[in-house]
Amino acid sequence: EINKDSAVPIVFPMSLHVAFHLREIHREAKRKEQNVIISGHFGNITALDLHCFCGRTVILLPEFSREGYLNAKEFASKIQSSANDVKIYPWPMACLPMR
Repeated sequence: EINKDSAVPIVFPMSLHVAFHLREIHREAKRKEQNVIISGHFGNITALDLHCFCGRTVILLPEFSREGYLNAKEFASKIQSSANDVKIYPWPMACLPMR
């Protein structure tokens, strides 16, 4: 699906189970892939072929932790130069200061 339409934004949860859940919600709402592509990755994110993000709008959903947010920031910096736009939408609780 990613290669079919380069104008469609990619929502990229950095947790595979979140990706599967969002895809199911997307299907249940009878949304089409022309609106948004929800993708995920199994395994080490450093092994991912980054060409699929070239020229795309990418929305990263980090894992629900401070470390997950930092990993998303690192990943965003890797694709920033080739993607059209990269945004990170952290889970609200992940941004709270640690005590």
